[in-house]
Amino acid sequence: MPGLGELIAKAREQRGMTPVQAARQLHIRADFIAAIEAEEWKKLGPPAYARGFIRNYAKLVGLDSADIATPLDEAIPASGPDLRLARDVPQLSAVIEPEPLTVRAQYGAPARPSWYSWILGIALALAAMLVFTAVYVAFAPAPHEQSATDSTSVVQDGSASPSPAPQDDAIFNGGSAGAPSPSKGGVDLQLQLTQDSWLSVTVDGKRVVYETLPAGTVRDFHGVREITLRAGNAGGVNATIDGKPLGSLGQHGQVEERKFAAQNASLTTGPRE
Repeated sequence: MPGLGELIAKAREQRGMTPVQAARQLHIRADFIAAIEAEEWKKLGPPAYARGFIRNYAKLVGLDSADIATPLDEAIPASGPDLRLARDVPQLSAVIEPEPLTVRAQYGAPARPSWYSWILGIALALAAMLVFTAVYVAFAPAPHEQSATDSTSVVQDGSASPSPAPQDDAIFNGGSAGAPSPSKGGVDLQLQLTQDSWLSVTVDGKRVVYETLPAGTVRDFHGVREITLRAGNAGGVNATIDGKPLGSLGQHGQVEERKFAAQNASLTTGPRE
């Protein structure tokens, strides 16, 4: 019949556990594990401590108390002189001192290299720049949403008048609120805004307006061949073509595109969703 130490060692091996792993889980020194498996009981200290170490080790490897009761009593009798507390016996304090669980706990955490903080700082700075760029791109205004302060000036009573920006005489005719007089050739278009609206106006293939204009703005356009108009708020734009009022171009918030030709000033494209 195998001895108590051999019985415990076989149970440990069946569980795939090393003596060092067993010592760490029991929080005892590895030489205590070796002493139990070699049945060197004197290295475990007084009988009460030795029996406690053996019971805990047997329980760890899956042995019941009944399996080791008889061989334990034969190896280390339970009867014996009373033991004092470990703190009163210096040699016992040394016996039950647990083994450090990890190399980090025994020797301290390894020192980080001096360049570690520099790399961390650079990484944080790059991350901050990426976040700032993403926020700026997400919230930057679209071109058609920018204010039309370069092309119109708003007076105190709320009306707006065209600014003295350079204009092509072949494209713009005046700027008064009255209907333009029909020209001898080409096509004339006047726009009066009753509400703020984004406009895109192309005259003879050249885009001359691409911005948001405020209510009260009046613009005149003259084209030799054709004029293409697109309004982001058709309900706020009134048009007059060759002196003939067309009224509002659509509904509030409706996107409308129209093309006016010199020979036939008519609607060629309808509203767009």
